Amino acid sequence: MSLKTVSETSHVRGTNTGNDFIAIPAVASQRIGVHKMIVVVAGATSIQFTDHVSTSLSQLFPLLANGTIVLDTQVNGDPWWSTAIGAAFSIVQTAGASISYDIWFVQGP
Repeated sequence: MSLKTVSETSHVRGTNTGNDFIAIPAVASQRIGVHKMIVVVAGATSIQFTDHVSTSLSQLFPLLANGTIVLDTQVNGDPWWSTAIGAAFSIVQTAGASISYDIWFVQGP
């Protein structure tokens, strides 16, 4: 997946208040590689990115109200996180804050 350029990525955006929600749905026999991301929380909460199977892809990030995480494309073109094959990319939070996100990703074998 590291040979993909950002121009080849797909984009998803949304807003959710769930404590564990799927941001990018799974596709059988494919993995998801997250290349860029903007996440904003409306209220104080902690968030973590997972592959929705049981694997944490990141640490727990504590954010204040209007806290933001911005990840741009890595210099080497590798994704920040890759899910397991056939797994979705989800965002888990500790409080029911509204989370808005823009995620650029590649889905493939």
